[in-house]
Amino acid sequence: MLVPYECEDGTFTFRNESDHTILPGRWEDFRSFPDDFYLVMRDGKWGLIDQEGNEVHPCRWESVDYLNEWLFAVEQDGKLGLMDCSGKMIAPCRWEQVGRFWNGRALAMLDGLLGYIDKQGNTVVPYQWKSVFDRGNCLEVEDPEGKWGVLDLECNVILPCRWDYVETGWGCIQVMLGEKYGLFAEDGTELTPCQWDDMEAERNGCVKAKQNGGKWIVINAWSKKMLPGSWEQVLLPFRDGMAPVMQDGKWGFIDTEGELLIPCQWELVLSFLDMDGREQWGIANSKIAAVLCGKRSDLECFRKKLFPVEHDGKWDLTNGDGLVVHYQWDNAESVGDGYIWVKQGEKEGLVDAEGNYVIPCSLKNIFPEGKVLRVETLEGKWGLLDREGNTVIPCQWDGMEILTWGFTVFKNWLKVKLGNQYGLISMDGKRTVPCQYDEMWTYDGKIRVIQNGKHGLLDSDGNVVIPCQFDDLDYQGDRAFVKQGEKYGILAGDGRVITPCQWDAIEWMAGNWDGSGKRKSRHRVKWNDKVGLLDQDGTVIIPCQYDDMEIFEKIDQIGVRIKVKQGKHCAILEADGQMLTICRWEDMEPFQDGFAPVKLDGKWGLINEQEELVIPCRWEEIGVFRDGFAPVKQNERWGVIDRTGALVYPCESRLSLKRSSSSSGLWRYVCKRIAESGNQKDAEQG
Repeated sequence: MLVPYECEDGTFTFRNESDHTILPGRWEDFRSFPDDFYLVMRDGKWGLIDQEGNEVHPCRWESVDYLNEWLFAVEQDGKLGLMDCSGKMIAPCRWEQVGRFWNGRALAMLDGLLGYIDKQGNTVVPYQWKSVFDRGNCLEVEDPEGKWGVLDLECNVILPCRWDYVETGWGCIQVMLGEKYGLFAEDGTELTPCQWDDMEAERNGCVKAKQNGGKWIVINAWSKKMLPGSWEQVLLPFRDGMAPVMQDGKWGFIDTEGELLIPCQWELVLSFLDMDGREQWGIANSKIAAVLCGKRSDLECFRKKLFPVEHDGKWDLTNGDGLVVHYQWDNAESVGDGYIWVKQGEKEGLVDAEGNYVIPCSLKNIFPEGKVLRVETLEGKWGLLDREGNTVIPCQWDGMEILTWGFTVFKNWLKVKLGNQYGLISMDGKRTVPCQYDEMWTYDGKIRVIQNGKHGLLDSDGNVVIPCQFDDLDYQGDRAFVKQGEKYGILAGDGRVITPCQWDAIEWMAGNWDGSGKRKSRHRVKWNDKVGLLDQDGTVIIPCQYDDMEIFEKIDQIGVRIKVKQGKHCAILEADGQMLTICRWEDMEPFQDGFAPVKLDGKWGLINEQEELVIPCRWEEIGVFRDGFAPVKQNERWGVIDRTGALVYPCESRLSLKRSSSSSGLWRYVCKRIAESGNQKDAEQG
């Protein structure tokens, strides 16, 4: 296989990957082609070589383009001919244009006219058209006089060339004579003569047309009939058998027979996706974006259901049949479950689907929260009502909001306020936490609170688990990291002291649940500028005697190994404190297949699991062994060593071999080179 290779003088040649030889030829440019050919340029002319470097055709062509079907279009003296992949000329250079072959033929231009040729260059359809456009299921053609027609894919005439313009698609053919449009079916049947000043086609064979100053009519090209009625505007296509139409500035819907399904009384038309991802039509009034209809099967419900509608700045209720119930509200909006929020002046209320007041316009704010309503009175007091207007929680609070954890309601709690203090009350009003906290919010399944500037913790039921006596508190998993003065400690999620506030710093390092359901975790602590490690019970695993500490590697869901640093050297410890390596290396990377990279005096080598140095530290970087080889870096170039440390692939690659996976093309190529080099040495010794 040949690989392009740029020479120092800016020319190109190719290197053979099988024996690494360089082709003697030099070229000014090259392009790759399908089926393993290379197009090459020399002295401004193009030729062709194969993947073995053989010259398929000398550089004599002004251009070479791969068509398909194993054929090339070659240019000489401004004319195109056909050549196969062996370099054999199939047809002499005589055409101005040659297209790609499809079903054994290609479009070609001779003396300015287009026709079709076969793969031997024989004319199969005479040269007679000025332009040809392939539309997939038919051909749009233009004759030398500038007239257009339509052919099928076998070049049989569907419409003769007598039109000033043709456009195929969406199951019909639009034509134009002078400034007028006409319409034909796909088989050439005339649907309407050229008498329309504007015409637009959409999918499903839907076409709308109109005359100047007139209204739009709708034609179904598939059923070959014109629908009754004319409209100020029509939006196509039909979706679920419905299409929006406008009359007297208002929108309604017709079906595929032209029957008016929904009277024209709506101000907006919406296009939306239903739950199945299908496009549907909807209509709405001008103030809200609520979809009022979608599928045709929903029409009966739509006709009976009441919706807000705005007219002259005031809001009333109407249904799909046009019944209007006059209320003259200042604002209205559907809020789900058949209810409508309404506003009159600065007062808000609620109306049901029959137009009856559930809550008269007597409240300052109404916020629907599922099956209940969070409301504020004109006096600024908050409470909770159900959707029938019955009191669930009396309006006696200075503030009320939903207590959330992420995007969900947390344990059905409401956060309430009296004066400047916060508390909790459940949505059914049966559970309460007194308003005695300066602030409160959810935190990892618990409720964090502040009282008189001190931090504490409540459980999800509102019970105190950690009193408000700490200067700061951070809760993670089932552990609370607390601060008192300048010292830090750890408490359990139930308030038990894990370790008192005696550390200069403390942080969660690693942890998870083990198979028995018990929490296992590791916490880094600092004392007198030295770091150590505690377990989930506060037991000291690693004393505070190291300068730094970090996770070295994860060995399972809950296990980790720790890298500690003391002075210029580091060591590796198990999570239980057992030392795996002594402090003799400047740095170290995780073991893999029994080996680990280590750094000493600024250079890298490899050790085994007995901590024996198997590859001396003399490389700028090193990776672990894979396939019996390890990548190394020297002088900013990458090479490969074997298990004895011998360099078996020279350090010449700019790309990092350490970060190349075993399945990467670069690593496979290097291994192949090494294997070939070994075979060559064996042959020489033999």
